[in-house]
Amino acid sequence: MKRTKVIMLVLMAGILLGVGGYIAADRSRNQGLEVNIPQATETAADLSLKDIRYIETKGDRKEWELTAKSADHFLKDEVTQLQDLHVTFYAQDGRTITVTGDRGYVKGKHMIELHGHVVVITNDGYRVVTHSLCYDGEKRHITTEDSVTIEREGITVKGRGLLVDLNTEKVYLHDAVETVIQG
Repeated sequence: MKRTKVIMLVLMAGILLGVGGYIAADRSRNQGLEVNIPQATETAADLSLKDIRYIETKGDRKEWELTAKSADHFLKDEVTQLQDLHVTFYAQDGRTITVTGDRGYVKGKHMIELHGHVVVITNDGYRVVTHSLCYDGEKRHITTEDSVTIEREGITVKGRGLLVDLNTEKVYLHDAVETVIQG
């Protein structure tokens, strides 16, 4: 079961990195986790798209698919803002991972954030719910300071603050960890 969780989280990170890499150009290195998102009242986007559907393939195999209600790219800040996004990743073994969020931000190729009712669902029964997730591609970390719920048939783990270290394949819940096993 531990190995399955690690595989799910590694695939989730890969998805987040893949989406960011294809949506935004990496013109400079990120210096931290802080992403400056322009407010709509401050400046208009340099490029705006509506009802997006993007499919990434490798050969004749679909790797992942992204749909979003809208995307706004800001050249000056090198940030792409997505609304109502839905990403499905297709593993070679037939498993799928679906990530949804109210909005997302991509900064270069190394920083991806999802905000607003973020849900990760795998077809093998895992469900992760939080308010936000951040993927730092340079550190290979997935983090949030928000509450997190991880569920799978008969087991629910809740906590506040999450760190997934993809280098060591370890998952840490920082505070108020509660596990409920039913059955």
